[in-house]
Amino acid sequence: MIDQFHTVLLVGWTLTIIVFGVLLRKYTLKCRYMRRRIRYVSSTCDCIVNLLDEAAHSLKENTGVDNFVETFTEYSARSLRSQSAAFFHYNKNKRTVKAVAVSGPFPTLFNASSKLITLLSSSPDKLKEYLLNKEFPLAITPFGEAITEQHVVVFNKKELKERLRSTTVQCNSMMIIPVTTDAVFGVLIVANKMKNSDFKKDDIHLAVGMSETAGITISQLLSLREIQEKRKIDQQLKTASVIQKHLLPQTVPLTDKFDIATFYKPAQQIGGDYFDFIDVDDDHLGIVIADVSGKGYAAGLVMATARSLFSVMSRANLSPSDVLCELNKYLVKLIPQEMFISVIYAIFNKKSREIVWARAGHEPLICCSVGKKPKILDGGNGMVVGMLEGEAFRQTLTDENYTLNPGDVVLFYTDGVTEANDPEENEFGMNRLINTMRSVTKMSAENAINLIVHKLSRFVHDHPPYDDMSLVLIRAIPENDTNNSN
Repeated sequence: MIDQFHTVLLVGWTLTIIVFGVLLRKYTLKCRYMRRRIRYVSSTCDCIVNLLDEAAHSLKENTGVDNFVETFTEYSARSLRSQSAAFFHYNKNKRTVKAVAVSGPFPTLFNASSKLITLLSSSPDKLKEYLLNKEFPLAITPFGEAITEQHVVVFNKKELKERLRSTTVQCNSMMIIPVTTDAVFGVLIVANKMKNSDFKKDDIHLAVGMSETAGITISQLLSLREIQEKRKIDQQLKTASVIQKHLLPQTVPLTDKFDIATFYKPAQQIGGDYFDFIDVDDDHLGIVIADVSGKGYAAGLVMATARSLFSVMSRANLSPSDVLCELNKYLVKLIPQEMFISVIYAIFNKKSREIVWARAGHEPLICCSVGKKPKILDGGNGMVVGMLEGEAFRQTLTDENYTLNPGDVVLFYTDGVTEANDPEENEFGMNRLINTMRSVTKMSAENAINLIVHKLSRFVHDHPPYDDMSLVLIRAIPENDTNNSN
């Protein structure tokens, strides 16, 4: 009985020790696994935090997208314990990729010849330069799935043998990670994990975390670049606007026969309207007003060109139509086919108050006399400048004349005035302009311009202007006149 009891006791202790050993083994393995997971999580957190530090620095210093991408690529190679990494920017419209950063010996040149591979493989710098300066069709790279499906793609050694051509070094593993902003910006390629091992799930999780951080940073850097470019353009527009305003007359001519005032308001920072005063000779004053088709930079450039030509061609020439023909002769060759200029050029005789004018597709003059209905001087309208050449253009023009009486007022204007809209899209129109002109014959030129602008402003209210607006008003000064701007 005692021996039997000892035997049972021994068996029980043995089984207990075995069970305890099994449990201890499981616990030990679990502890080891937990320690590895803790180390992995800690390492992953460190990688993400360090990348966030780099991102914060890039955003603070605004180092630019390319500099951040280069840092991100080098950091990814180290964090994922790989021999090389490269970042390729994706051009959606052209369906191409182009390297913007390369770290370490990148394993493939995609479609390069064996001779080129032999040449470049011997020099890491030449290999990097080749990748950075060549654009590759997406179809010849293994990046298509990652870009199209926007997920990480991993290849092992066997798969790479089937997919890669033109290899520079043996490639045992490759991971392709898309980096997105609002769309796929590019792909990070990490190749040849250390110790010839494959990329695991932990590597994929880390790569995804870093790519998300990179995508947010790149998106912010692109926004900063866009803001900077907009500021630069705005500054250039402001500078161009200041220059253009200085191309317009800064003062009006002072004569004892005519009182003159002007108004100019561009629809954009750069306008296409133009007016100027020309001292034709001692007895004659030229006044030109023009409207270039279109708006913005192009219209402003054409306006500046027309001004320069006109100032030269109008000297000592008493025929407005001749001057316009000379202007057209040059501009028809200089300006784009889709652009043209409407112009009216008038020459005032300072002694006799006679006006001689020619119109090239421009709005007619409006003349008002004291106590009389305003007249529209619509004679002599020809083709706009820049559409017809030579004799075909000249045949459309004629010189017209009219003699002003003391107190008469003449208005030059562009179609931006008559076509100005109120909030309900109603036009100011010729009738409103003429009715306003009825009230100005006993005013100085400056007060008359101010009245027209006031009426125009009240009509359009806060509706943004669609076109440039220009006014030039000339009043024949009566003797003993007290309403004189000069």
